[in-house]
Amino acid sequence: MMPSRDPCAALHPTMQAPAHGGARARRSAMPTAVIDEQVFAELQETTGADFVVELIDSFLEDAPQGLAGLREAVAKADGEAFRRQAHSLKSNGITFGATAFADAARALEHTPLAELGASAAARVAELVALFEPVAGELRRRRDA
Repeated sequence: MMPSRDPCAALHPTMQAPAHGGARARRSAMPTAVIDEQVFAELQETTGADFVVELIDSFLEDAPQGLAGLREAVAKADGEAFRRQAHSLKSNGITFGATAFADAARALEHTPLAELGASAAARVAELVALFEPVAGELRRRRDA
């Protein structure tokens, strides 16, 4: 097996791009937990609980803007902006252990916008749908 070309895969070995096979295959491969407990615990251990709260607040503020940026990039057919936004969202998802969210963002990052064609808006909508439970879980953890 060849090593992944994705440098973020080295940060979290379970963060692999979803296999091709459509939305049904992606959904069936999703983990049941919104946040990977081990990744989140490691984040708290290495950065401290107070800093994790700051990271959560930043993510909750920035991610909706990033998702809006993806929609705007689709509307403008701006492939580079699309890739950058997807990369940023993926990286943030990895930070918190939001595996399904990060995997979906990674798939967008690694698929040229032109290849997505008419499905681009639907794929962004899927990512938005994955964001909502992540945001809710991070709010719950922040406020606990």
